[in-house]
Amino acid sequence: RRDGYSQTLPDGRLATKRDAGPPRVRRRFSAAPGVLQMVIDLTLDQRARFWRFWEEDAGGGSLPFWMPDWVLEGAGLMTGSGEGLTDEAGRSLVIDADLLCMFGTEQAPTETVSGVTFRLSFPLTILP
Repeated sequence: RRDGYSQTLPDGRLATKRDAGPPRVRRRFSAAPGVLQMVIDLTLDQRARFWRFWEEDAGGGSLPFWMPDWVLEGAGLMTGSGEGLTDEAGRSLVIDADLLCMFGTEQAPTETVSGVTFRLSFPLTILP
């Protein structure tokens, strides 16, 4: 499910107000975190696996973890003219993209029941 997915780009800018005119904007950090808003629908088994991951692997939401980039993972590499790139055996070359993330600190995952599925909503911080 991707209709609840949204990404906020990293913003390492610092804006300084002036007496008149637009603010002065400069880079404050060379590497700033990004934010992903996730909404996923899970079966009962997947729900149990998620909460085990939350508690054990992510330390109750306090430890970083790797996850596939939902946008880039598996996308085919293309030439400038839009043709798919392949290796010597003719297999498509695809992107292998992972993100180093942590669960957002503003809100723990929220769960709602929808029929026989469980909808989880939570923010992730993409670490630089």
